[in-house]
Amino acid sequence: MIRAVIAWLCLAATASAADVRLLVPLYSYPSWYNPATYLWDDVAQAARQVPVTAIINPNNGPNGGPPNSDYVAGLAELRTNGVTILGYVYTSYGGRDTNLVKADIDLYDQHYNIDGIFLDEVAAGTDKLTYYGQLYDYIKSRPHLRHVVTNPGTHMDEAYLSRPATDTSVIFENDTGWNTYVPSAYVSAYDSRRFAMLVYSVGTAGAMRSNIARAVHRNLAYVYVTNDGGANPWDSLPAYWPEEIAYVRSLRELRITGVELSGADAVVRFTSLSNHTFRVAATTNLTGGSWLTLTNALAGTGSIMEIVDPGGALPPRRFYRVELLP
Repeated sequence: MIRAVIAWLCLAATASAADVRLLVPLYSYPSWYNPATYLWDDVAQAARQVPVTAIINPNNGPNGGPPNSDYVAGLAELRTNGVTILGYVYTSYGGRDTNLVKADIDLYDQHYNIDGIFLDEVAAGTDKLTYYGQLYDYIKSRPHLRHVVTNPGTHMDEAYLSRPATDTSVIFENDTGWNTYVPSAYVSAYDSRRFAMLVYSVGTAGAMRSNIARAVHRNLAYVYVTNDGGANPWDSLPAYWPEEIAYVRSLRELRITGVELSGADAVVRFTSLSNHTFRVAATTNLTGGSWLTLTNALAGTGSIMEIVDPGGALPPRRFYRVELLP
């Protein structure tokens, strides 16, 4: 659930409702000289509105050497606009020689001026935990690399998170099955930034929004949905790219706007989205107390909404949260 919390004595405050952000497989060439095929500027501009992490992939890895002049130009545009950049490295589900993997990591670290590594074709079982743990430690020891994203594309053993052998794991990558996907039970116990999803062949903007909403409800912060498909669903941006940016931004802006005391009652105000439903709950103890639902299944209006909590101004003081329902 998406939640924002506020104490009753605050008359005006904001709280981010969902730390949702975009993870974009930017597997296209930085053809800056041809606006019709150049996608990197669109990704760069998106980072001015929402957090964006982009995965670059020159040639199934760093292409054996430093970036060419086109990549230098594209990378500079991403960095200038605040995009977090990851370099693609494949691991053959733990079967690739670690020396070859480390050589790719070193090329990225020494020549690409990026922020981290995206390990692809990642195993999910504990039999390969040592392999990925060693790679994680190696990446973290590099001077310029701070973020490790792994892509098993499915459920992975919790030990990868607890060791850790990853900072963020792509626990779903597919064109079907997201509607009925059930995350492992441990997912709800971790920070949402530990998890990501990549869903392709999604035909409409409405379906895109539904897919992202499910990700947030399932405690996944990193999302990307596209209508692209085929052998490489990551070689273009979705036809509804502006709508996807706008939707992620709207989720990040959901917040409680304030609480006004009216006699013995409290009036709780919060932002909302059309075509979504909300619930408001209260507690007197943020460190483990139970939450009492005040109002359930409120239809969002797309503007500020409010509910009245009878007796909310009386001791003991109360804390409120608004939840975006599935």
